[in-house]
Amino acid sequence: MNTLHKTFLLAIATGLPLMQGNLHAQTLILDYDFNQVTGGGTTAPSTGGTTTSLNLYDSAGTLTNLHGAAGSGVSGNAGDLAFDNSASTGMGSGGTGGRAQSGNISAINSLQSFTLTGWFKTGSTTAIGNNAFLINNQSGTTDGFRLYSGSTGALALNVNGVAVASSGASTYAATEAWVFFAVTYDGTLSSNNVKFYIGNTSTATSLNVTRTLAQGTASANSGGFAVGNVLSSNIRPFDGYLDNISVYGSQTDGSGVLSLAQIESVRQADLVPEPANLAFLGCGAGLLAAICRRRCALQKTASAQRQHFCL
Repeated sequence: MNTLHKTFLLAIATGLPLMQGNLHAQTLILDYDFNQVTGGGTTAPSTGGTTTSLNLYDSAGTLTNLHGAAGSGVSGNAGDLAFDNSASTGMGSGGTGGRAQSGNISAINSLQSFTLTGWFKTGSTTAIGNNAFLINNQSGTTDGFRLYSGSTGALALNVNGVAVASSGASTYAATEAWVFFAVTYDGTLSSNNVKFYIGNTSTATSLNVTRTLAQGTASANSGGFAVGNVLSSNIRPFDGYLDNISVYGSQTDGSGVLSLAQIESVRQADLVPEPANLAFLGCGAGLLAAICRRRCALQKTASAQRQHFCL
């Protein structure tokens, strides 16, 4: 996934003019595409606003290169890699496996609102289930947040120790295929404040279900952040591949929640073949023009100077 590309598409979906300092209303805090094979392959840096790297551990807790082979990422391009946790002995409580983990990340502590997005792909025989962990920012039972599979074919979001689940009538249970997931949480609201979304490589993002989780601000967690398992343990692995794990959020208001259109822009950006930086920058002028034309359509009362610029 190209983070710059994602930023431009979010700007378009949000309708913000590119010339403003803030390219998108929501803050991309963490963004792990697993394409940067650093530390001998045992670390994965974030390309979001916070650049904290994840350390990759096998089921024995040993630093290990858990980057997938060339083309293992969502786009399938040779330069696109994924986090490969397929050496797990089973899904969730059915086995043990590796994890990608960092220490405490203050930027995602005490979030009033947030959006989690990413992709997963299981093996041929086991659907997601058995409390397999996708994202974990929860060191205890009453702090932070975590996203995991509550049951086969459904996801669950836990905030401050209380959880709600998605609808099981979905394709979260797909096997051997990339599944796009997103969940939003707005702690400034007391009802209808959790939304689960789903998509895949060929199907646009859609709303799965809306739930209520009135937990306010997600309490600070000092234990760390993990992808693919619980913190500092091997007991709840996601057995398969994970890619393009992102956390958007706000510690002050509800602006950490992405809209359906913005989430769909994230899904589309993740499908752009890697490496995309040069190609994307090469077409920057066209993107700039497209964004300006969109702004002109939305702002029919713009000044003559602005109208001239957007032609």
